[in-house]
Amino acid sequence: MDEEYYTRFGIKASGGLNFLIRCNLNMKELSYTFQSAIGRDLDYITIQLTNDDIESMKQYIIAKNFEEYRYKSRQQELHPYLDGWTLDFEGVTDSGIPIIQLSSDDYDYDIQPPVERLYKFLISKYFSKDKKYKSYYG
Repeated sequence: MDEEYYTRFGIKASGGLNFLIRCNLNMKELSYTFQSAIGRDLDYITIQLTNDDIESMKQYIIAKNFEEYRYKSRQQELHPYLDGWTLDFEGVTDSGIPIIQLSSDDYDYDIQPPVERLYKFLISKYFSKDKKYKSYYG
């Protein structure tokens, strides 16, 4: 039996960086929206995914890897994450798994939750080489 994975998801950053990543595997679409500090869309990148792209992404969007964070809440011994900016994740599967919403504010600084691994994968594989991305982030 195949593992369940998110077929639609989004990652939103706020704070030092402001952007929105959206992905719909059923439509084979991936986008990155650059946003101002007040959430206004400035520019965007869109990518049409191939079947190979989707297969390479699946290891980063396995639903069970995110589930342990579903009910995690900030505890007093945890420290602020990423020096003042936050990653929020929302994911939907095509099965009966309920929608999940996670925030990096709920994680200890020293761990790398699946949202962070997914974010790093998407940036390195799809966005960091794009001219628009380079113009914003160097």
